[in-house]
Amino acid sequence: MSVPLLFESKEMFREFMFIGWFVVILAALSVIRRVRWNRGRYNIFHTRWIVFLVCCVLLYVASAGIAQKVVFLWTDIKPETEPTTVFVWLDASKSSLARDVPVSAVAGEKAEVRYISRHAMAKKEIEGLLPHLLNNKVFFGIFGDEAYPVVPLQIMTVKSIANFRAELEQITEKTVARMNQGTNLGRVLIATSGYLPPSGLSDDEGTPCVPRMVVILTDGEPVGKQDELTKDLEEGSARMRRLRCISIYLVGIGNPDKPSRIPILNERGEPTGEYETGKDEMRREGIIATKPNFKFLYEIAKTVRGEFLDGRSGSELKTALKDILGRTQRIVGYKPEIKQILLAWHLAVAMIVLLLLVNPFRNFLS
Repeated sequence: MSVPLLFESKEMFREFMFIGWFVVILAALSVIRRVRWNRGRYNIFHTRWIVFLVCCVLLYVASAGIAQKVVFLWTDIKPETEPTTVFVWLDASKSSLARDVPVSAVAGEKAEVRYISRHAMAKKEIEGLLPHLLNNKVFFGIFGDEAYPVVPLQIMTVKSIANFRAELEQITEKTVARMNQGTNLGRVLIATSGYLPPSGLSDDEGTPCVPRMVVILTDGEPVGKQDELTKDLEEGSARMRRLRCISIYLVGIGNPDKPSRIPILNERGEPTGEYETGKDEMRREGIIATKPNFKFLYEIAKTVRGEFLDGRSGSELKTALKDILGRTQRIVGYKPEIKQILLAWHLAVAMIVLLLLVNPFRNFLS
């Protein structure tokens, strides 16, 4: 096994420099102590003091030599878990542009509350989830009237997570404003069942299956033709109930306590100060007021044997799924991992401790 030279490895270089500065500071403190307590009368160039400085120099040189040539190999056995299949769906309907999610912001010396869109909060939730999806199979899509794939189902590596994040950044409020679509959760459930392999549709409880998760971030307000919404939701729910080893999480985004307006954006994706208008249930023309329907999401979660999460604070999804991934992932084997431990650091600590104990030990024997 080839070991890099001292100054070709940043970790070795940092440890080497740390040891050097530690020795210098230790020697300086020793000089200051002797001058202070002996008021200048003590000869700091006493033979024992010179021996101490020589030992410090030898320590520093020895550390350099060991860091270049010797490492200790430690084998660590780590469990390998079976990848979990995770589907992440982001609501891209126009109602997600409503700015009713409070977040804390620091302005000068005091903190203030500002409001961001439901879309921005949903993206923040997904961003926080990404590090926990490493080594799992992940699919990402957006939905409105229909469900659209964005990132195909793939194993998440460091590189693919970076690509995922780049794709997520491309879905801006300007993108949502251009889509001009409603919200049909049934199409999401139908689309998800279509991406799962046939083995996932078996009802044979004796057959092991891979854990699957479906995460849907939405304000839960269904928009569209009522008969089509009902039909799609019934079909999608029926398909989800037939699947084994699947957990469904509906994450509610937005403030369900009061309705909010949907801003109209310009070509740069900035609010113009005007708001979307339309007709209400009484066919009256006016500004559209959108209110997240968490009760509707809760009922759907019960229908598909899933769980509803209130995502107003932006941390529920990360906390819940991190815990669930840890509980549901199966260990399929163990993989040895060889770690390099630099002996220079441990030797340096041992020598410094010995140098500090030389004087007390000598006084004890005398």
